[in-house]
Amino acid sequence: MIKLVRLLLKRNKPLYVRRFALSENGFTLAEMIIVIAIVGIFSTLTVVNFRGNEKARYMDNESRLILDGIKQMQTSSLSGKVVAGQVPVSYIFEIDKCSVNCSYSLKAKNSVNAIIDIATVQLEKTIVDMSGNNLIIEITPPRSDIKMYLDDLLVASNEVLINLKHADDLSVSKNIRVNSISGRMDILNN
Repeated sequence: MIKLVRLLLKRNKPLYVRRFALSENGFTLAEMIIVIAIVGIFSTLTVVNFRGNEKARYMDNESRLILDGIKQMQTSSLSGKVVAGQVPVSYIFEIDKCSVNCSYSLKAKNSVNAIIDIATVQLEKTIVDMSGNNLIIEITPPRSDIKMYLDDLLVASNEVLINLKHADDLSVSKNIRVNSISGRMDILNN
């Protein structure tokens, strides 16, 4: 009888007593530290690379901003956009050569040759360079004929190049080309 009780006790162990064999699944502390170090190095390289292109992306945005201003005047001319209660005889984009506090202006000329300001857009950290000191692009409706003036003289070459440089890094630059015959306007990569 004692043998039987011992045998039953052996078989009916309490539920909270369990024996687990050591498992070989999982990672050691050294493996985890190595993986974390590799992930840290890759993320550092990614952030450094991302920051390196910041000036180029900024110049891309500034050149698109200028190109959008010119195209806005061209679209206004094609659609006959009303300014100050009337359709102007021409829409004007004006930009000056400058090294600080650069900006461009969008204007309209009415039937009595009065100039109406539409908008002025500031360009930060951008140097504007071109062959003259002042560029005026005048677009006349209804076919959006383009006339370009450098320093109040009609441009004979039918093409103007506006060079934009980043104020902090002059090696980062973009060019905007405007052709008065084709009406084509685009950004050129340097």
